[in-house]
Amino acid sequence: MRKVEPIRKGEALVVNVGTAVSIGAVTHVGKDEAEIKLRIPVAAFDGARVAISRQVEGRWRLIGYGFIKS
Repeated sequence: MRKVEPIRKGEALVVNVGTAVSIGAVTHVGKDEAEIKLRIPVAAFDGARVAISRQVEGRWRLIGYGFIKS
């Protein structure tokens, strides 16, 4: 099993919010939060759970989850 590297600024990530899927680029990384600019906006409530995927060896792999914060 491979260790998940920290999220980096400028990295492309896929986010799944409910049934919506969008790709975006990380614009800001904090201690326990990251800001992602999505190519296609998604509608979600504050506090909604988000699955985060990263491309590893040519495949999108789930690396974690988070919550929407306004």
